[in-house]
Amino acid sequence: MRGIDPKLIEEWKELLAKKLNRSVEEIEKRGLSAGDFSYSNKVVLSRPGDLESTFHRAFAVIDENTNKVAVFTEHVGYHVFNLAGMKVSEISTEEYWDEDYSGQ
Repeated sequence: MRGIDPKLIEEWKELLAKKLNRSVEEIEKRGLSAGDFSYSNKVVLSRPGDLESTFHRAFAVIDENTNKVAVFTEHVGYHVFNLAGMKVSEISTEEYWDEDYSGQ
């Protein structure tokens, strides 16, 4: 799949382990899996007047030492951005749909 670079997991393994509440060894051995992503989670990156990007089924990891954010998505890969002037929002939505909900 385009955009999935295993080197990013290696580079971010310590912060991924902390974020996912797993050991670094487990991250090294297994990487990321579908269970690490939720249908109800998304990441929004924004810079006023310049940028707004939304990633569905995703989570973000911030490295304040390098001033970067990595966005890990289930279906569109892993991406690293410079944090300069950027707002990072992780949004989780919980929904209940009644059996009679038609979606229209």
